[in-house]
Amino acid sequence: MLASTGTQRHRLTPDVPTLAELGYKGFESVGWSAFFVPAGTPPEIVARLEAEIVAVTKDPDFIARLAELGQAPGGKPQAEFAADVRGDYERWGAMIRKAGIKPE
Repeated sequence: MLASTGTQRHRLTPDVPTLAELGYKGFESVGWSAFFVPAGTPPEIVARLEAEIVAVTKDPDFIARLAELGQAPGGKPQAEFAADVRGDYERWGAMIRKAGIKPE
């Protein structure tokens, strides 16, 4: 590996610098996984799901399994994560439009 796209070095490859460390700003990209619900899902259901998911992400067995896969649990509040998703949508959407990429 020459570099990683994360905001910080990955714990499995601590000797591999980030692109930002090498002077290439703006290439930060972090993979994520998430649960989504349909628009209009009642807020109390969203809150319950969020609470249950947060509980799972704190379970030592779950954390250990993620570590085996080279991952770490997230755990941002729903509103903060929604802002991140909107940001990714805008950032990558702009790049896709600029490059003229079209679905086949």
